[in-house]
Amino acid sequence: MNRDFTAPAPDRLWVADAARIRTGEGAFWLAAVRDAFSDPIVGRQTGDSHDNALVENSFSRLKIEPVHRRSWRTRDEAENELFACIDGFYNTERIQKDLGQLSPDEHEAARHTTQADLATTPASPTAAR
Repeated sequence: MNRDFTAPAPDRLWVADAARIRTGEGAFWLAAVRDAFSDPIVGRQTGDSHDNALVENSFSRLKIEPVHRRSWRTRDEAENELFACIDGFYNTERIQKDLGQLSPDEHEAARHTTQADLATTPASPTAAR
Protein backbone atom coordinates (compact mmCIF):
# COMPACT_ATOMS: atom_id res chain seq x y z
CA MET A 1 0.00 0.00 0.00
CA ASN A 2 2.94 2.35 0.60
CA ARG A 3 0.67 4.39 2.87
CA ASP A 4 -1.63 5.28 -0.05
CA PHE A 5 -5.05 5.22 1.57
CA THR A 6 -7.10 6.32 -1.42
CA ALA A 7 -9.80 4.14 -2.91
CA PRO A 8 -11.77 4.80 -6.13
CA ALA A 9 -15.04 3.48 -4.64
CA PRO A 10 -16.50 2.04 -1.44
CA ASP A 11 -15.47 -1.47 -0.39
CA ARG A 12 -12.19 -1.45 -2.34
CA LEU A 13 -9.78 -0.83 0.54
CA TRP A 14 -10.48 -1.53 4.19
CA VAL A 15 -7.98 -1.10 7.02
CA ALA A 16 -8.23 -2.34 10.60
CA ASP A 17 -6.74 -1.74 14.03
CA ALA A 18 -7.51 -2.29 17.70
CA ALA A 19 -7.31 -0.02 20.73
CA ARG A 20 -7.26 -0.96 24.40
CA ILE A 21 -10.09 0.65 26.38
CA ARG A 22 -9.90 0.74 30.18
CA THR A 23 -12.96 0.44 32.42
CA GLY A 24 -13.63 -0.17 36.11
CA GLU A 25 -14.14 -3.86 35.24
CA GLY A 26 -10.82 -4.05 33.42
CA ALA A 27 -9.68 -3.34 29.89
CA PHE A 28 -11.10 -4.59 26.62
CA TRP A 29 -10.12 -4.19 22.97
CA LEU A 30 -12.10 -2.06 20.55
CA ALA A 31 -11.38 -3.22 17.01
CA ALA A 32 -12.58 -1.34 13.95
CA VAL A 33 -12.57 -1.66 10.18
CA ARG A 34 -12.50 1.57 8.19
CA ASP A 35 -13.37 2.02 4.50
CA ALA A 36 -10.66 4.15 2.85
CA PHE A 37 -13.06 5.64 0.28
CA SER A 38 -15.05 7.87 2.63
CA ASP A 39 -13.61 6.90 6.02
CA PRO A 40 -16.65 5.42 7.76
CA ILE A 41 -16.01 2.85 10.43
CA VAL A 42 -17.84 -0.08 8.85
CA GLY A 43 -17.35 -2.91 11.31
CA ARG A 44 -15.35 -4.66 13.97
CA GLN A 45 -12.56 -7.13 13.43
CA THR A 46 -9.67 -8.69 15.28
CA GLY A 47 -6.40 -9.86 13.78
CA ASP A 48 -2.95 -8.73 12.77
CA SER A 49 -2.46 -5.19 11.56
CA HIS A 50 0.15 -4.35 8.97
CA ASP A 51 -0.19 -0.87 7.51
CA ASN A 52 -2.98 0.61 9.58
CA ALA A 53 -2.22 4.34 9.83
CA LEU A 54 -5.62 5.28 8.39
CA VAL A 55 -7.61 3.44 11.04
CA GLU A 56 -5.14 4.48 13.74
CA ASN A 57 -6.15 8.02 12.80
CA SER A 58 -9.79 7.11 13.56
CA PHE A 59 -8.77 5.78 16.96
CA SER A 60 -6.80 8.91 17.73
CA ARG A 61 -9.95 10.94 17.03
CA LEU A 62 -12.12 8.63 19.13
CA LYS A 63 -9.64 8.76 21.99
CA ILE A 64 -9.53 12.55 21.85
CA GLU A 65 -13.28 12.96 21.45
CA PRO A 66 -15.12 10.49 23.75
CA VAL A 67 -12.47 8.25 25.35
CA HIS A 68 -10.09 10.65 27.07
CA ARG A 69 -12.91 12.80 28.38
CA ARG A 70 -14.27 10.17 30.74
CA SER A 71 -14.05 6.75 32.31
CA TRP A 72 -16.60 3.98 32.42
CA ARG A 73 -17.64 1.70 35.27
CA THR A 74 -18.43 -1.26 33.04
CA ARG A 75 -17.46 -2.68 29.68
CA ASP A 76 -21.07 -2.58 28.50
CA GLU A 77 -21.26 1.11 29.35
CA ALA A 78 -18.06 1.81 27.38
CA GLU A 79 -19.09 -0.30 24.38
CA ASN A 80 -22.53 1.31 24.22
CA GLU A 81 -21.12 4.83 24.31
CA LEU A 82 -18.30 4.12 21.86
CA PHE A 83 -20.57 2.46 19.31
CA ALA A 84 -23.13 5.25 19.71
CA CYS A 85 -20.33 7.72 18.98
CA ILE A 86 -19.21 5.77 15.89
CA ASP A 87 -22.70 5.12 14.49
CA GLY A 88 -24.45 8.27 15.72
CA PHE A 89 -21.73 10.88 15.20
CA TYR A 90 -18.47 9.83 13.52
CA ASN A 91 -20.00 8.20 10.42
CA THR A 92 -23.12 10.38 10.17
CA GLU A 93 -22.20 13.91 11.29
CA ARG A 94 -18.45 14.45 11.73
CA ILE A 95 -17.34 16.46 8.70
CA GLN A 96 -13.95 15.72 7.23
CA LYS A 97 -11.75 18.07 5.24
CA ASP A 98 -10.57 15.34 2.85
CA LEU A 99 -14.20 14.54 1.98
CA GLY A 100 -15.06 18.09 0.94
CA GLN A 101 -16.45 19.03 4.37
CA LEU A 102 -18.90 16.10 4.30
CA SER A 103 -19.40 13.28 6.79
CA PRO A 104 -18.48 9.75 5.61
CA ASP A 105 -22.18 8.92 5.13
CA GLU A 106 -22.81 12.13 3.15
CA HIS A 107 -19.76 11.46 0.97
CA GLU A 108 -20.95 7.96 0.09
CA ALA A 109 -24.52 9.17 -0.52
CA ALA A 110 -23.21 11.83 -2.93
CA ARG A 111 -21.24 9.19 -4.81
CA HIS A 112 -24.28 6.89 -5.05
CA THR A 113 -26.38 9.79 -6.38
CA THR A 114 -23.76 10.61 -9.00
CA GLN A 115 -23.51 6.95 -10.04
CA ALA A 116 -27.32 6.67 -10.29
CA ASP A 117 -27.50 9.87 -12.36
CA LEU A 118 -24.86 8.55 -14.76
CA ALA A 119 -26.69 5.25 -15.13
CA THR A 120 -30.03 6.91 -15.96
CA THR A 121 -28.76 9.70 -18.25
CA PRO A 122 -29.68 8.84 -21.85
CA ALA A 123 -26.91 8.81 -24.40
CA SER A 124 -26.60 11.88 -26.59
CA PRO A 125 -28.38 11.49 -29.96
CA THR A 126 -25.23 12.73 -31.71
CA ALA A 127 -23.10 10.06 -30.04
CA ALA A 128 -24.74 7.32 -32.16
CA ARG A 129 -23.85 9.03 -35.47
